[in-house]
Amino acid sequence: MSGHTPGPWVARGLLICDASANIIAEVYVETGKLTQAHADARVGAVAPELLAACREAADLVRNHAGFHGDAETISEFGAVLARLNDAIAKATQV
Repeated sequence: MSGHTPGPWVARGLLICDASANIIAEVYVETGKLTQAHADARVGAVAPELLAACREAADLVRNHAGFHGDAETISEFGAVLARLNDAIAKATQV
């Protein structure tokens, strides 16, 4: 657990809410950028799902990276795993 409010979350306009409609966050809108702010809210609302997917993908890459492919492919797996681990760390650091 990363310490965040458990998902699922949903974007309701510029608000990001949990399943009980409690507000998790509100997206700030710059003048003339309402469409972008709504898109930011949608991305924010799927953060718990993205974190879970990153963890699953990291496990999959970690468990299968060295078994198939040439050196270049294995190196690419390592680079992807490093990016996944970095993203997970940023999302879960306290």
